[in-house]
Amino acid sequence: MSIAIDAADISIVVTDPRQDDNPIIYVNQGFVDLSGYSKEECLGRNCRFMSGDDRPQSGLQKIKESIKNGESSKTLLRNYRKDGSFFWNELYVSPVYDDDELILFLGVQNDVSERVKYESNLQEAIEKTFEDPAWFTSAVMDNLINIRSDKVGAGDISDLTERERQTLSFIAAGLKNREIAERLDITVNTVRNYVANIYEKINVHSRTDAAIWARDRGLVAEL
Repeated sequence: MSIAIDAADISIVVTDPRQDDNPIIYVNQGFVDLSGYSKEECLGRNCRFMSGDDRPQSGLQKIKESIKNGESSKTLLRNYRKDGSFFWNELYVSPVYDDDELILFLGVQNDVSERVKYESNLQEAIEKTFEDPAWFTSAVMDNLINIRSDKVGAGDISDLTERERQTLSFIAAGLKNREIAERLDITVNTVRNYVANIYEKINVHSRTDAAIWARDRGLVAEL
């Protein structure tokens, strides 16, 4: 089995949760090539060393919880090679059981830096487009929905209050907070509060993604 894993093109790490701090007990050549560390430098260490001092990452907490619960997980981490160079690591962690006993964790790493860079550039372009009224058309938003809808948000329209639905429908129509406030006869600060609630309830982090989420569900105000 180790011969097959070592020959794999992808980066693979095996850890032992039965030992203190879940240390690495095996890495394949793919991990050596990706990280720049030798096999000897990795054995006996927890995988968190790949994050260096960059510890405030939600993905690290997610991995910690999955290991604690003996569950699979997938997350995106900021990792660092031995030479200090940075890369985005898409990490898959899977538990290995012998009957009911958890004996190993198998971690598969993928360097997705180019993909993340592309998506970041795309998001920046989307934000600029969204902020320019001349570009804000149904055709543009329909294309964005096709690109982004499967990656945007969660929840359901029923999770929103009536005022939040109205606010979101105006966002999806391209209105700014001041314009929404005028139409709803409320203060701009109240609109901001609604927007913050909307972001939290549908799990988005930008106005563009909120608009895409709403349009994908047919929630668009008629102006």
